[in-house]
Amino acid sequence: MATQALAVNGAKVYVVGRTEEKLERVAETYGKNAPGQIIPITCDITKKEEIASLYDQIAQKEKCVCILVNNAGISGKTFQTEASSADEMKQNMFDHGDATFQDWADVYQTNVTSCYFMMTAFLPLLQKSTEHQHGYSGTIINICSISGQVKTMQHHAQYNASKAALIHLNRMMANEIAQNGLKIRVNSIAPGEFHHHHAPDMHVTTLT
Repeated sequence: MATQALAVNGAKVYVVGRTEEKLERVAETYGKNAPGQIIPITCDITKKEEIASLYDQIAQKEKCVCILVNNAGISGKTFQTEASSADEMKQNMFDHGDATFQDWADVYQTNVTSCYFMMTAFLPLLQKSTEHQHGYSGTIINICSISGQVKTMQHHAQYNASKAALIHLNRMMANEIAQNGLKIRVNSIAPGEFHHHHAPDMHVTTLT
């Protein structure tokens, strides 16, 4: 949706994700007849070296990045949380074979850690957008979730905890950027249930 909205309004949008086929489909579906452009780049944003390479690719092509949208997210395993005893609750949430440290780590790596490294990697190009366009500031948009604000686990505690972490990471990044005298806006959006298909992990947008 973000890709489509930006391209329709004349932006050049780099869509980034791990699967080339899905990215090509997004570019073909939403780029057709759009005033802007949708350009796919394959990258695994859960790997720091690939983020560094992505930054270099964009920096070679563009003098700045106006909007960075962090859209990557996985939910992990789901578990029954309702129980009539402490023993049953333990069986559901601890003893269950899918309840693993690795599942939590995978969710956090995608939902939180990758956003941290994407934001910090692209700071120079985002700041250049502020300096290049008078009256405008480079912008980061983190796609969070209402799940990071509610008190229920919704059967995936790791996902809800990760989205709460991302909301706070957003707040901390905004503060650190301001403390360092940079002018880059950092915003989070926390939608409810939203059905979408083939969403890319990240959009790097250059307004033309």
